[in-house]
Amino acid sequence: MVAENARAIVSMKETVNENTKQIADVKTAVEFVCAEVNDVKSKLGVSETQVKKIEAISSEHEQRLSHLEGYTRRWNLRIYGIPEKEREDVRERKRKEEQTVPLVDKARRDNKQAYFVGGRAFVDGTENFPPT
Repeated sequence: MVAENARAIVSMKETVNENTKQIADVKTAVEFVCAEVNDVKSKLGVSETQVKKIEAISSEHEQRLSHLEGYTRRWNLRIYGIPEKEREDVRERKRKEEQTVPLVDKARRDNKQAYFVGGRAFVDGTENFPPT
């Protein structure tokens, strides 16, 4: 009986040793997984920071694009009654028309018949051109 008990104790010690090794292996695996999780968390933090910066830049670009589209739309007008030439510089035409306004105003103050037709200025039936 003592021999059987000794064998049982030896068998239990072997089982305890095997369990200790398995527990150590599990501990090593858990530590490795924890290190990987911490690494992923740090990478995620960096990625979130980058995403916030990119979103801010994207928002700025969207606002700038909207402003530029609005600016382009202002110069992309079609005014009926004014003939349009191919590749015409509308800004130059507008500048010339703005120069004729004082001519018409002066003619009206002098009690002359003055009016605009299609962006051209007429005083007493004669077309007037801006000074060059």
